Formats: sequence, C-alpha cells, structure tokens
Amino acid sequence: MNEVQNFKTMRVKGTVGKHILHILVDYGSTHNFVDIAVAKKLGCHIRSTCLLSVTMGDGYNIATTSECKQFHWQLQGVDFWSDVMLFPRGGSDMVLGIQWLSSLGDIKCNFKDLRMEFVYKNKKMLCVFPSAKISLMRMEGTSPDLQPELQSVVEEFDDVFAIPKELPLKAIENMVQEILDTGVIRQSNSPFAFPIVMVKKKDNTWRMCVDYRQLNKNTIKDKFPIPIIEELIDELRESQIFSKLDLR
Repeated sequence: MNEVQNFKTMRVKGTVGKHILHILVDYGSTHNFVDIAVAKKLGCHIRSTCLLSVTMGDGYNIATTSECKQFHWQLQGVDFWSDVMLFPRGGSDMVLGIQWLSSLGDIKCNFKDLRMEFVYKNKKMLCVFPSAKISLMRMEGTSPDLQPELQSVVEEFDDVFAIPKELPLKAIENMVQEILDTGVIRQSNSPFAFPIVMVKKKDNTWRMCVDYRQLNKNTIKDKFPIPIIEELIDELRESQIFSKLDLR
C-alpha cells in the first residue's frame, strides 16, 4: 500500500464527521479494511473476532482479530455503511474492496480516466478520481443545456427534483373510504377506470382529483345546448292553454 501513490489508483478523500478519511477503492481486495488506529480515534465500536490472516498484494500476511460492523462514512455528503475489518496502519485509512463494490450492483468503470458510475439509492452516481480527488454527482435533473447557475440550483435542491419513490397510498385509502361511507361514490364493475391525481393543499392535507381527460376527449358533445330557463319563460308569454305535449 505504501507504493500505491506511484500509480494511477482510485484514491479518494471521504469523511467521518469532521475527520478526513483517505480511502483506496481496490478491485483486488476481497474485503473492506480500516486502519485500527483510525477506528479507535473515531470512537468506533470495535468487535473482537477469531484470528484472521489477510494476504496483502505483495504476498505478505498480516493478522487481524477485530472488526467494526456498519462503519459509517461519507463521500461528498452521501452516506455509506459497510462492515470493515481492522488492520495495522498502511498507506490508506480505509480500503474498499469487492465486499463494498458488490453492494452497488452494476458498475461501469473506465480505468484509463479513473471514472466509475453506479446506482445508489435509486440515483445514478458518477465518481471521478483525478489526482486523488472525487466528484460524486447525482445525475438526475442534469442536462448539458443547463446554464451553470441553473445547474447549481438543481444540485442544491436535489430533493425537490428527485423522482418520487412513494405515493400517499394511505391518504387515498382514507379518502376513498370516506366518500364511500357518505354515498358520494359506489363500487363499480365497469371495465373502464380513470387515474387519480393527489394534490397537496397548503395545510399539508391531500385533495383527490380524478383525471377525466381521456373520457372527455371521447365523449360526443351535446348537439343542442341546454335550454336557459329565462328564455323558456319568455316563450310562454301570452300562452293560455297547455297540453301534455307542451309539458313534455
């Protein structure tokens, strides 16, 4: 590990709180490792394990008897958790191996440009490792046509532009049951159905709207307009005798 600085390696600076963590992303490592001195400094909960022998890249074996479950760190403000084994000081504070990489699912890598793309928590992430630095970007909401000032707003309020992951189903169920009980609607076996749009009101409650646009598009419009009552009364002026036909 002491020689990795001489090669183009995927090294990155992460954080644990205010503490900077020097991380090596290593596809040749089967497990994740953290320097035991760093773990103690961070106040991590260290668990004892049976004696484990770890073979390093140069064939040298080191022994470890401790681990840390669900070690929490951040890359550019994005939270990650993973189990790690603790080892004596090396060239990095932390090594992320296949144990962590396999949790990311499909990964697209370019080792020439030191770029790595993956999906994390339903968001596409792009990691760039130039000169031991990382740029971790959420790719949703980005566009090559966006001006830099607009792009900064999109990134700052990414939670607003993020794709919704859930629907207010409980609110829908409560509202449907309420209008069923009052008789506004009733059960239907019709083969046709229409989508519901939930709109949030200012008091944070939901209003249910039914989207009838497709129905309206295919409905034949009235050939004659609905009569206006005032015009009908005017037509009856001077009339004296009426038949059932008139009433009809």
